[in-house]
Amino acid sequence: MKDIKDKKIGILGWAFKPNTNDSRETPAIQIVKQLNNAGANIHIYDPMVPKKKIINDIEKYCGINFKATSAKIKIWENPTEDFSQIDAFAVVTHWEEFNGLINKIYSSKKIFS
Repeated sequence: MKDIKDKKIGILGWAFKPNTNDSRETPAIQIVKQLNNAGANIHIYDPMVPKKKIINDIEKYCGINFKATSAKIKIWENPTEDFSQIDAFAVVTHWEEFNGLINKIYSSKKIFS
């Protein structure tokens, strides 16, 4: 993963599947780990997984000290955050509510699903 140092990457979805707050075996953990190692700025949003759970997963499974990297890893608490500054998005969990967001940002951003 080159050329993503300091790029802003949005992670849409933390749960391992829609309609749950269960993050066991979510692919988001490995994605965040790799993006962090590559120096990307990471912005995460999931409608059901609480911020505290995401932070715990990042620390426990990614081996990342969240407080030390909080400038590089942000967790959005709602889907109305300003997406205009994000360089690319990874749709990890296909929540129904992401359909509208994806349509809104699709024309100007790279989206990986």
